[in-house]
Amino acid sequence: VNPADPDNYLHMIGMFFVFSLIWSVCAAVDEEGRKKMDNFLREMDGSFPSKETVYEYYVDPKTKVWTSFEEKLTKSWRYPSNMPFYKIIVPTVDTVRYNFLVSSLVANQCPVLLVGPVGTGKTSVGQNALQTLDPMKWSILTVNMSAQTTSKNVQDVIESRVEKRTKGVYVPVGGKKLISFMDDLNMPAKDTFGSQPPLELLRLWIDYGFWYDRAKQTVKHIKTSQIKRIFSTLINQKLQDFDEQMKPIGNVITDATIELYNAIVQKFLPTPTKIHYLFNLRDISKIFQGMLRIHKDYHDSKTMTRIIRVISQPRGNMLLVGIGGSGRQSLSQLSAFISDYNTYQIEVTKVYRKLEFREDLKKIYREAGVSNNPTVFLFTDTQLVEESFLEDINNILSSGEVPNLFKADEFEEVSNWAQSNRVRQYPALVNCTTIDWFSEWPRDALLEVAERYLMSVELGGSEELRSNLAHIFVTMHRSVTMYSEKMLLELRRHNYVTPTNYLELVSGYKKLLEEKRIELSTQANKLRNGLSKIDDTRDKVEVMSVELEEAKVKVAEFQKQCEEYLVIIVQQKREADEQQKTVSSHSEKISAEEIKCKIMAEGAQKELDEAMPALQEAMKALESLNKKDMTEIKSYGRPPVLVETVMQAVMILRGSEPTWAEAKKQLGEGTFIKQLINFDKDNISDKVLKKIGTYCAQPDFQPEIVGRVSVAAKSLCMWVLAMELYGRLYRVVEPKRIRLRDAMAQLAEKQALLADAQAKLREVAEKLDTLKKQYDEKLAQKEELRKRSEEMEIKMDRADKLLSGLAAEKIRWEQTVKGLESDMGYLVGDCLLASAFLSYMGPFLSNYRDDIVSVIWMKEINQRAVPCSPDFAFANFLSNPTTVRDWNIQGLPTDAFSTENGVIV
Repeated sequence: VNPADPDNYLHMIGMFFVFSLIWSVCAAVDEEGRKKMDNFLREMDGSFPSKETVYEYYVDPKTKVWTSFEEKLTKSWRYPSNMPFYKIIVPTVDTVRYNFLVSSLVANQCPVLLVGPVGTGKTSVGQNALQTLDPMKWSILTVNMSAQTTSKNVQDVIESRVEKRTKGVYVPVGGKKLISFMDDLNMPAKDTFGSQPPLELLRLWIDYGFWYDRAKQTVKHIKTSQIKRIFSTLINQKLQDFDEQMKPIGNVITDATIELYNAIVQKFLPTPTKIHYLFNLRDISKIFQGMLRIHKDYHDSKTMTRIIRVISQPRGNMLLVGIGGSGRQSLSQLSAFISDYNTYQIEVTKVYRKLEFREDLKKIYREAGVSNNPTVFLFTDTQLVEESFLEDINNILSSGEVPNLFKADEFEEVSNWAQSNRVRQYPALVNCTTIDWFSEWPRDALLEVAERYLMSVELGGSEELRSNLAHIFVTMHRSVTMYSEKMLLELRRHNYVTPTNYLELVSGYKKLLEEKRIELSTQANKLRNGLSKIDDTRDKVEVMSVELEEAKVKVAEFQKQCEEYLVIIVQQKREADEQQKTVSSHSEKISAEEIKCKIMAEGAQKELDEAMPALQEAMKALESLNKKDMTEIKSYGRPPVLVETVMQAVMILRGSEPTWAEAKKQLGEGTFIKQLINFDKDNISDKVLKKIGTYCAQPDFQPEIVGRVSVAAKSLCMWVLAMELYGRLYRVVEPKRIRLRDAMAQLAEKQALLADAQAKLREVAEKLDTLKKQYDEKLAQKEELRKRSEEMEIKMDRADKLLSGLAAEKIRWEQTVKGLESDMGYLVGDCLLASAFLSYMGPFLSNYRDDIVSVIWMKEINQRAVPCSPDFAFANFLSNPTTVRDWNIQGLPTDAFSTENGVIV
């Protein structure tokens, strides 16, 4: 509005004032109230067009007149092909109008309250308006309220999105402006005083200035024309891809769907027993969503295909209603498997509460959101440990978001809840789910389930027996249903018989039959093993008696062998002793002779050793001579007397002529000195030795005297004297050496005889040792056999006593085994009665139990020829007298009814 335009300024101000009056004071009325306000406002301002009400117009600043919101609609609007169905919002007069109003109010920081029935688009309008805001300036907080939402929950959620700046001042995180979108504002439960604490908290904030107090605004009820426009637009766009004759059918489908919806709303009214008969525009939306996703191959609308169809849609949620055991979980899991979805179920434990449930929700969100794995969250009524669980379920169904999920808070457990209260307090369970009601199983279904379970039960290959058992299962289940109705009429006591009881019956029968077979087989096998042990013991006693006799014979034989060995050992010991004496005597004599020979050898050697120094000196002197020395002696034309005398003595020892000429001749030989060194001194004849003696006896035939004349002659003189001395001593020593050699020969002969005697002694000793070892072995074997005989005698004595003591017990065991074998034949029918008793008989009194078992069950079992104990007793079959007696001691009454109850518990 331009103040500089005096012609239109006041006019526009007036129009804007009327528009503000319409959507402030006049907005908080219903459809009938709007008609009255329309008449009132038209009397104030007659410039409104006559068509529709004043609520259908806005001020157009360009034309400066009232313009219909319908002109803001785009006739060529098309939804994006890749947009999920639940996000598609077809523009209508209402959506355009309310988006304009909400966006204008929010942009000016004015709180807005949208009021209207369920399914009229309040949430969509609010979310659509918020999506148009600049995310750089605005931060959006969505809070889904329910019956369990408290003021603290709301406060915690809001405080998690703000931060403290100064004392008492909190601002949104990141410096943005925060918008709190409160959905289902009417849901918080009232307290004792009739107030709703979460709403009181919001009112308090508004009173204190955090939120501005503005007039409330109401969402108009959607008209049929607008519903038709929304869904006809969707279906007609889809039909554009079809043949020309199919395109006009879109409007027909839309009209038929709306008429069907109106008829259902009028006919299926909610009652206290059918509180889920609540229908809204979301149901129409699901019909069109289903038509838009139909493929060429149409699936029959059976239970499983309905589940698959719904869960395969974005935000496809289902509420499966039925009695326990009707197959809701099984079909849901199978449908998820067919759709290639993961199935997640919580596991309830004794300590399972809100904190654990929140942790499971975190796992589901991580699986579906982070890992991007399609997931089906299967939640049953039996898993509803706390009422607060439904608050999170309600949030998931309505918006897909659980506020403050990753902040762990504890909530008190809410008990004694009723289905009607949950549906009323959590409308998303009905409004946001597709209900599929499961009926009671028919007889054919019961029979098929029983046959399927019995397929894996071993019944001896009798298919007729398997079929009879399946029919008996069905009869038992239906008879209990009949007697439950009878008990309700007579005693006003309810007993709910569900397929779960039937499943417990067939599965319990299978398990009980297997356990009882194992139990009876184990007992029979133990007794058979005992009987076998008794027979084995008797056989072993007979074998042991034979072995004992054989052992005694062997002991006698070994005793005789030991005595024979002892005689031989004594004889061999005597021979060994005599041989030892002989060896000792010879050894002493030989030792004496060895000493005598040793003395003789030492004496002869000592005498020879006297000549050895002179001989060695002479040899050294000869070795010192050289050719020059020999030339010196040879050079004498007429040698000195001493030199000539020495050479004569040398020639005599060599057996040559004792002349100087001969000596001079031999001195000229190159090997002369070597011949002297190698002279055979042991064979000097007596004649030569005598001649040499005359030379050696001369006073001047001394090396020192001769050495004065000639050094070389001195060495030869020393050699002659040494040979003469050695010859004389050798004559004395040689006889002694001969005698020594003879003595040594005799000693060697005697030593050889001694060695033979010693060898014989060793042989005798070894033989004696061998005999001793054999004797010891025989003695040890005899002792071992003796001990074994004694042990066998003891064992035989014990075995005889045991056999005599177990003689009567054996008879009892044999009878018990026969009884157990007979019971094994009755197990098929006995386990059938016992499992049925466990599954169904708990709620019934004793007279009902007796009638059901004797009148119906036993009769059916006998007619179908199922083997069963004629005197079957439930308590005796599943318990034992010792256990029952302990129960009686602890205070359990002794009557059969109490005992049966104890067994069932």
